Amino acid sequence: MVGNASTSERGFTKTVEDTIIMSKIFTRLSSVDIFNITNIKISVAYGNVLVVGFVDSQEKRLKIINTIWKVDGVKKIFNEIEIGDGLSIAERTEDLILQSKISTKLLFKPGILSNNYSIDVVNKKVYVMGTSKTIEEKSLIEKYLKEMKEIKKLTTIIFLTREKIWKRLIQQFSKLTL
Repeated sequence: MVGNASTSERGFTKTVEDTIIMSKIFTRLSSVDIFNITNIKISVAYGNVLVVGFVDSQEKRLKIINTIWKVDGVKKIFNEIEIGDGLSIAERTEDLILQSKISTKLLFKPGILSNNYSIDVVNKKVYVMGTSKTIEEKSLIEKYLKEMKEIKKLTTIIFLTREKIWKRLIQQFSKLTL
């Protein structure tokens, strides 16, 4: 974790904060007997929480989201929980294989720092959450994954660091004033 955190665009402190938030979420959810925890996946970046998976009723879906909101540090929730029975072992295996394939492709794709992203795959729907160094990297990852035919749906929640955004805006502004 320390190695990944130090090379991540979020930095060590934010990575640790997000890990603590995720631990608190799992602790709270495990105390509420509302679903099979293996049917839900959670990612956290900058206090923003992505929740994907399946539950069997709208009431349970709402209970999960309300429970997550009670965790200190949660700023926003991206609720991608579906109502249904969940996936079979074969379908979960296919998702795991697709997730591994995506992670491997991103690892070796020039211009993409793969440890800045978490990848979740549910029923061949791919959810990418993380931080890009540049808008070009964000575009590159989206374009690259859209080309994969195995992906049914691609949802990206990719942040740019504010420092990078300000530097880019200042550079663009200074070019305009010359």
